Amino acid sequence: MQIKAIDISTWNVVDDFVKVRKAGIKAVMIRNGYLNKTDDRYHSHMKGAIKAGLDVGTYTYIMSDTVEQARSEAR
Repeated sequence: MQIKAIDISTWNVVDDFVKVRKAGIKAVMIRNGYLNKTDDRYHSHMKGAIKAGLDVGTYTYIMSDTVEQARSEAR
């Protein structure tokens, strides 16, 4: 079974998640942050996607150059 999903972050302005659902999208992966910072649109994307009845997942974008940075970001 295939499920259509999209990946969104601060770079994607999604104002109407009902329209997204009606376009056949069933799930949304939302970036929650990067470099220990919260994505600027994380909360509005989460609220909109959940309200529209979409399945939601989150991810943290890791930008580490060293093992120490990766450990810090993982915490």
